[in-house]
Order: sequence, then C-alpha cells, then structure tokens
Amino acid sequence: MNLLRYLGFLFTSTNRHGVHSPFVYKLVTQCIHHGTRFFLQKRKSLLVLKKSVTYFKPQRLYFYEGDPQLALKYGGTTSKLEKGNEPYDLAFVDAATLARPNAMDHLKAYAHNNSVLLIDSIQATREHRAFWEKLKIDPRVTVTVDLFFCGLVFFRKEQAKEHFKIRI
Repeated sequence: MNLLRYLGFLFTSTNRHGVHSPFVYKLVTQCIHHGTRFFLQKRKSLLVLKKSVTYFKPQRLYFYEGDPQLALKYGGTTSKLEKGNEPYDLAFVDAATLARPNAMDHLKAYAHNNSVLLIDSIQATREHRAFWEKLKIDPRVTVTVDLFFCGLVFFRKEQAKEHFKIRI
C-alpha cells in the first residue's frame, strides 16, 4: 500500500456525516461501521464481505473464480457465472480477476437491480485503479463506494448515479 495514496484517500474521503444518500447512509451506519472495528484487521475487505453478507442476507452469493474455502465459509459458490447461472445477489471478486477479458461483462450480465458487487484490492495497482475508474462510468453502475481496500458496486435503477469515498 502506498502511504501517500492512502493519506490522499483519507483527505478526500468522508465518514457517515458526509453522506447525503439515504441508501448509502444506511449502508455505512448499519453495515460498514456497525460492530467490529477495522483498525486492527489485516484483510479489511474480508471484514467488509462478512458485514455485507450479514447486512444484505444474499440468497445467491458468488465468489467469482475465488477461493473455495472462502466460499464455503460464507455459504456461497465459486463460479465463472456462465450461461445457465442465476443472477447473483452478492458477488466477491478480486480486481485482478476483473481485468481479464469479458469478466466484467459476465458480472454485469448476471446482476439484477439489488445485486451487490464487492471488489477486493481496488487501489492495489495502477491497473486496478484504472479499472475502478472505468467501472464508475459504466452506464449500468449507479452507485460505487470506494473504501480504499475494496469497493462496492450497485446497479440500482431507482438510484441517482453517485460515487462515494468512505473511510473505514
């Protein structure tokens, strides 16, 4: 992690008091900042995953080409989201995986209005950051929440397009 990049993130990000979207405010207060603190956690994105599973209660949880042990722990499945799969409620994926050709197309194709895409390591490399910026302008994406260590993506049609940077 680049310390200067992280300090810049802290300077430009906000906490729950700077969020004016009721949907994102509820997400931040009742999910992200609820319960366990992030300060001493090594893999902050896994804590966000745990909190997201508790908060959203997904019926179909996918770990896109992910760790089978992690999928078992949270009751999800490891998948490539191929033809015949059902739409996912929550998908966990590493930004490096999304950089592969057609990976994002598959994830967008199997998303529904209430799907949540949790992307690990969005700030880890220049390529991951470029991918995150490209994802934010995608027309199907309405809300993104940059938590520095990971990002949340929503496809809610009723939501105005907004991008948030939230400190954890």
